[in-house]
Amino acid sequence: MAITRSVTDPSGIAASRVAAVASMIREVEHFKALKKLLEKAQDQFFELICANDPVQAAYVTLEEAQDLVLNRKSEKESSLDNEQATLIWKLEIPD
Repeated sequence: MAITRSVTDPSGIAASRVAAVASMIREVEHFKALKKLLEKAQDQFFELICANDPVQAAYVTLEEAQDLVLNRKSEKESSLDNEQATLIWKLEIPD
């Protein structure tokens, strides 16, 4: 009975959605921290390299890694927006 209730009870559904949103918020914050670190490393590399320096390949790799992080961050933010909208919709449904 408890499983059925948690699946069909609006408060159980809402609690599940709240947990999902909280998890996504933590992931977005994690991606923001990674982005900040990558930007710092890029700035440090940029100050140390010239056009013919072999370190330039590492700089390009960092740029690519940053792009991946930013893309994933955007996906998570989009998922977060969708979850929040679903949660608001579920909370507005009359019992």
